[in-house]
Amino acid sequence: MKNKKLIILVSLLTAFAILFGAFFLQVYRGVFITQFSYLIQDIEQDELDEYIELCSPPGNEAFIYFDNINRFPSENAEDYKRIVLYADISNFSILHYMRTNCFMHDYLKNSNFCFAIPGDAVYYKIERFSRKAKIPIGTLLIYSADLDENEIHNCIKNLFVDNYFTNNLCGNIKYRSNLKSENLIALSENPFS
Repeated sequence: MKNKKLIILVSLLTAFAILFGAFFLQVYRGVFITQFSYLIQDIEQDELDEYIELCSPPGNEAFIYFDNINRFPSENAEDYKRIVLYADISNFSILHYMRTNCFMHDYLKNSNFCFAIPGDAVYYKIERFSRKAKIPIGTLLIYSADLDENEIHNCIKNLFVDNYFTNNLCGNIKYRSNLKSENLIALSENPFS
């Protein structure tokens, strides 16, 4: 009799643990990023002038500032590149997810990045059991005067990207990606043109 009760108790605890694990995965880990990609673009002089004006002094909430002592080492637009970062996101959950925010960090001292702007499509719905390719998650400005494309790629690989999601049951679910360990592909043209 005692053995039977013990078997039933263990079975119930195992079933509860499996159900709790499945619930946790569906609610808190239902989405995942399968790939990051980026597009390098030139920047116009008037756009750079506007950025210099907006970022001096730092404090504008629209930008994420990097550890860059001399944010604008040059006032020539040819010395900078715009980098648009994209993510392919899959949702294997029964819940719809909404991507709500993004923060980028570069922990290198005196980063080549001047600043980042969270993506234009910050609020992006990922339907249940779907995959969305090339979601723009952020734009970065990099001082690239003496960098070739391979060195720019290595700078991007130094980034940590925090994407925030929400669903019907929970908000502010954070996914941190270290781009060093992620699949990162350079695009040759705008995926939306």
